[in-house]
Amino acid sequence: MFKKLYSYYNPGVLFQLFSLRPHTASGCRHRHPDRAGSAKESARFRLGFSPGHRGKYLVFLLLLCLSAACTTVHKQQAESTGSTAGAVSVLDFGAVGDGETDNTGAFQQAVSHAGNKGVPLYIPPGRYLIRSHITVEAPVQIQGAGHLESVLTSNGENARLMLRHGGIAIRDMGFEHMVEPIALDTGEGYALDNIRIERSRFENIEATTTNRGVIGLSDGDLWQRQYPVKSLLVRDCIFRDINPNAINIRANISHAQILNNRFLNIVNPRQNEEGDGPLGGFAVRLGESADDAGMLDEFRSQGNHRILGNEVTHMRKYTTRGNLKGFLIYGDYNVIGDNLLEDIDGTIFGDDTNAMYIRGAYNRILSNTVRHIHGADDDGAVSFKGGVSRGSQHNLISQNTIQHIRGMSAVEVSSSHVQVIENVIEDAPVRGFFHRTGKDLWLVNNTFTDANADIRTGRRQGEGEAFISGNRFLNSELQLSQFRRDLHIVPRNAVYIQGNLFRNTRTGPDVRMIRMASNVVESFVSIRNNRFHNLAGETTGQASGRMVDLETAGRVQDVEIVGNHIIQKGSHSTLFHIGNAAGSGRFTDNTFIIHDLRGPVLDGAFTTIENNTVRIAEDASEQLSVRELFVLRGYSPEAPMVFRNNRLINRAAHVQVDAVTRWEDDFSRGNGPELTNNTIDGRFTTLGSFNATSVPDVRADNNRRSGGAETGFAARKTDDPADAVFPGEGSGTRSDPYRITTANELQEMRTDLSAHYILANDIPAGETRDWNNGAGFEPIGGSTGGFEGSLDGSGHTVSGLVINRPDSRYVGLFGKMASGGTVTMLGLDDADITGYYAVGTLAGINEGGSISGSFARCRIRGRHDIGGLIGLNDRGIVTDSYAECDVTANSDAGGLIGFSSGSVRNSYSAGSVEAVARAFGLVGYQAVWNDDSVITGSFWDVDLYMHPDLWSPGKTTAEMKNIETFSGAAEGELTGRWDIAPLHSHNGETWKIDSGKDYPRLGWE
Repeated sequence: MFKKLYSYYNPGVLFQLFSLRPHTASGCRHRHPDRAGSAKESARFRLGFSPGHRGKYLVFLLLLCLSAACTTVHKQQAESTGSTAGAVSVLDFGAVGDGETDNTGAFQQAVSHAGNKGVPLYIPPGRYLIRSHITVEAPVQIQGAGHLESVLTSNGENARLMLRHGGIAIRDMGFEHMVEPIALDTGEGYALDNIRIERSRFENIEATTTNRGVIGLSDGDLWQRQYPVKSLLVRDCIFRDINPNAINIRANISHAQILNNRFLNIVNPRQNEEGDGPLGGFAVRLGESADDAGMLDEFRSQGNHRILGNEVTHMRKYTTRGNLKGFLIYGDYNVIGDNLLEDIDGTIFGDDTNAMYIRGAYNRILSNTVRHIHGADDDGAVSFKGGVSRGSQHNLISQNTIQHIRGMSAVEVSSSHVQVIENVIEDAPVRGFFHRTGKDLWLVNNTFTDANADIRTGRRQGEGEAFISGNRFLNSELQLSQFRRDLHIVPRNAVYIQGNLFRNTRTGPDVRMIRMASNVVESFVSIRNNRFHNLAGETTGQASGRMVDLETAGRVQDVEIVGNHIIQKGSHSTLFHIGNAAGSGRFTDNTFIIHDLRGPVLDGAFTTIENNTVRIAEDASEQLSVRELFVLRGYSPEAPMVFRNNRLINRAAHVQVDAVTRWEDDFSRGNGPELTNNTIDGRFTTLGSFNATSVPDVRADNNRRSGGAETGFAARKTDDPADAVFPGEGSGTRSDPYRITTANELQEMRTDLSAHYILANDIPAGETRDWNNGAGFEPIGGSTGGFEGSLDGSGHTVSGLVINRPDSRYVGLFGKMASGGTVTMLGLDDADITGYYAVGTLAGINEGGSISGSFARCRIRGRHDIGGLIGLNDRGIVTDSYAECDVTANSDAGGLIGFSSGSVRNSYSAGSVEAVARAFGLVGYQAVWNDDSVITGSFWDVDLYMHPDLWSPGKTTAEMKNIETFSGAAEGELTGRWDIAPLHSHNGETWKIDSGKDYPRLGWE
């Protein structure tokens, strides 16, 4: 009866059954004065019944409710089960569901009949075998009895449903042991619109090419990709044991809905990268790179997808090459939300692995859970890129949870105007967030736990701004770096770091909260209203380094540090290490509570330091060592410098601070700093001291100690250093070089960077361990200039050299080698080198110099660009050299060179390399975009460092000790013949080798 009521009393009929009369409050007829039409038109403004129609009114409401209910039930039934009224059964055409009978003909007849008659096709319970393609060329609903009951199989033969028309639906079916079971056969005249696949199961399915899948194109070649696919719905399906692609629509697809599906165990077992067949695999791929397809206009409409509520669990590939991606989505205006993606592992190296890889603009990534993803450093578990019509811009990543990411960034973005808001990112040792390039970034209200954030500049000068606000960095650091292209410096407009919490409990030698990296230059950095809590001292061990470091590996042109609150219980060497900052920065309204520290609160150049409070706690550590609170250096001599209205408190009875301020540089005549209206409470010797060639004119008014007495300042004048004279023999010319006989004479090379030197004997340098209060040997050349002379090792060795400068850049025997600088026939044995950025045993950075016939045996540690022989080889030349070193770094680490944009020829490395990212046996990272960056005839011991190397071939230890590896090498891109001879017949060749027993050694050794 309910259905009968619905069929008769539908909403269109009800208005004809009753007299619908507009009325006033009194029940009188009313017509709008501006309307001359019928009462029906007036009813658009107000509908109602007069008191005499109350009975009809109640009946009307009842029937209207019944009608609405019937409409809803009918619609839900049609959506959820598919109507089988008037359906034909596949059994009517002779199909037999015994799993053995070939049902191809029966299915084809049934599908064609149902399509021609416009009726559903019902698949009763059974297991139906097909052996060739079934073509579906008309709208038809294929309805099974359930994905476990109605099962289609081809026992692994290439038989599938070829969909050639829109309006096709497949529901409640199972597909087992098939090859690409559902193929979208797009082409001229085939408009595939409104394809629906629901509540079906796909198990033990194989795809034979990268461009096809369980649900995919019939061909996938370029000709087919341009044809549009619209409104594909895949809902409530199970994809289990798939090799290697589930939904793979590499076409011009728009308005797809992928809803509430489960993708379980998508594995590509292939281990050989040669030959035919797919590499990697996809759970969901929608769309195509318009750039790759060469059809930018045709692909402008792709996107507008909804990918919601899916689960992707356990994906694997066993080859280095090939894409392994949970979701690969091209196009714009997509929404990807409430999905779970976990346990995706692209082999140990993990190249081209992502949980989500989104290429487009105006996309929304919302409330997903992504965890246990293993890939490579240049990728992200969630990654954004362009390559489509609108590029990559205005994307939103919000309220996602991303955890346990190995070998890669958690979120990696190459996008402009991107918003990253309210995400939780945990346990990502490489990076929690990596803004690779693009202008304008909003990083707001996220929580990073053991997951650093790396914010790069763009590709062009002054490109955009970064807003970093309201985030929680828990044992995580914020790094400002640059888009790296031939090491060109490209600063962005500004970085605003405001209202964040930086909380650290980690211990170790290199704990920073904000840092610069890789020679970056920033135009302007604002650090406002943040909280910095270094609580490492509450646990065992200490945290050293610099809390905020904007100078060691890069520099900032202008900076302000305002309104921050700092609790310091670790043992940092400096809290704010800023550098020159053009002498224009402001340091105001900050509050410090110091329990432990090994250096100043501030080291840098600021025009204004005012309204700060620094309190040394009464229970400060016995190890606290602060000579000065503020060290000012690098300022402009003409700039007016102000230190006023600050409050300095030292209540610790065992702590004596020599000076509140120390000024390191000269001032112009008539210009001196203003030190006024400061309050000093406790154990301070003086307010200001000056380490300059002359005492400036200082205004020091109204400064008060806590007892009321005015304090003064002390001035310390240093004499100009005498011109340095090399203490050894020789005149420093090419024909009469300085002769070096001791470690002290080796150190004196730093006083003349253009002279020529020669070692007269082997140099024992173990004494350097105790030099400079444990910092060891001071590198020759550095930020003020590189070595451009020559050093002829003359076949001698420096042994036991120690450099311990964990906060310094350009660290090595030569901190910096300049163009024209040369080193030949030098050995460095048993060296122990520690630095921060650009660290190598022989050279920290080699800017166009030449190194040949030299070796290093060492232990070397640092942060970025760390190599056994050279840290950063910037257009330098390295020939016939080797390193046997244990290298430890964060990124860009190589057994021979950390980062190279120069030439490496006939050299090798044999040692261990450990780094979080980009660690390779020979060169950590090679600038392949630079034509001068080449590696020829160079190798590394793969048995000592087993990861693949992108830049050079690895050899086993046995091969590295075999003369044929070197003497028999053919001329070519990666190999070159060496000038080498067996040990027993060596006669002046560059190399010699005790074949089968030892690595190659230099002929002079």
